[in-house]
Amino acid sequence: MFKPRVLLVLVLVFVTLAAIPTQAQDTVTLEFVNWIGAEEATADDLEAMIADFEARHPNIKIDNQPVPFNQSLETLLTRSLGGDAPDVSMAHVTWVAPLNDAGVLTPLQDLLPNQDDYVEGILDAMTIDGDMMAVPWAPSPIAMYVNMELLEQAGYSEPPKTWDEMIEMAYAVTALGTAADGGQIYGLGVSSQPLVGAGYFLLPFIWAFGGEFQDEAGNIVLDSPETVAAFTQVQQLFNDGVSPSGLEIRNLRELFAQGRIAFHWDIEQMVQTFANLSPRGEEFRNAYEIVLIPGMEEGVPAPTVTIYHMLVIYEDTPYKEEAAMFIDYLTGPDGLTIYNDYGSNKLPVRKSSSEIEFFSREEASFLDVFIQAVQGPARAMPAKDSAFLAAMEAVAVANQRVALNNEDPAQVVQELQTEIKDLYGQ
Repeated sequence: MFKPRVLLVLVLVFVTLAAIPTQAQDTVTLEFVNWIGAEEATADDLEAMIADFEARHPNIKIDNQPVPFNQSLETLLTRSLGGDAPDVSMAHVTWVAPLNDAGVLTPLQDLLPNQDDYVEGILDAMTIDGDMMAVPWAPSPIAMYVNMELLEQAGYSEPPKTWDEMIEMAYAVTALGTAADGGQIYGLGVSSQPLVGAGYFLLPFIWAFGGEFQDEAGNIVLDSPETVAAFTQVQQLFNDGVSPSGLEIRNLRELFAQGRIAFHWDIEQMVQTFANLSPRGEEFRNAYEIVLIPGMEEGVPAPTVTIYHMLVIYEDTPYKEEAAMFIDYLTGPDGLTIYNDYGSNKLPVRKSSSEIEFFSREEASFLDVFIQAVQGPARAMPAKDSAFLAAMEAVAVANQRVALNNEDPAQVVQELQTEIKDLYGQ
């Protein structure tokens, strides 16, 4: 039996040891649900970023939970509403509003470090009712791919400087007739299939003419002379055979890679896609240039749209500050350097990230236009309402009515306004 004094010493030692945190008690584990870890092209990128982050923050471990993209939204909603939310996750820009409506996200304005380092206005992309509900991570602005070989055949030596020049050149290229393989040549490809969300490819058309989807108060304001003018020109392009009819975006990509479309609007990832699709392979890169979509005035690019992958933190996590540190790393220069060194060609959302060595390399020079777009004419997709995807499908259907059914643009736009206002409860 211990003597009283010895027992007291043992009790004091036990209490002291119990008060010292163990390594396990010190370590925070963040569950990160994402889709890039589920894709062969980017799985290694993510593992390298996680390893680097953990080396910089030994007290934070990342539990990498890859979920395929087409299963991610359902997984996040089901888990979060069931009380099993992850700590942090990726989210497509169109998913943030549904997740926010479900009440499972936490505001980030008081958590996110280095907010002054983000490109001006970019954190507004998913600021809803004054709360920053998500942080943009991988922006993909739409720019214009220009087949210079087709332009030269039509008598032009450089890309168009204005919108009207683009339309003029598109008609001239269409007049070339058929390519060497016998396929029809087109000046400008416009998607005309009513796919879910496909309508956002029409937003640059509407914005170029001065139309708007919403005003600053969130009201739907599509029914305007400017939007009617945009749809009228789209209709004329189809009537005159300048754009191929009845195709979706993947078909237009195939035609561009075959050298049969002069002007194609798309994101930065298509450079490798076109090399894969083209019969000329990597050599096809010499056939085209990438420029900002020209505006109505020379030197003023048309507004375009940016598709974002976002990062969000969940309300139920006890590790909000650590999750914000992880987001800060992923969007910062260290994370982006690794992402790009693995060949993913990701664009910066922060000023410091735009200065990493990768962007000075010759092989990355094509990204300059897309970086200019993020920092200039590109707007965030206006997806702050859960009805946005349904609204964009309605825009795509309206485009099909105008382009393929040759319906009156003014009537179609008026009915489109009514339909989307009803979706938004306005």
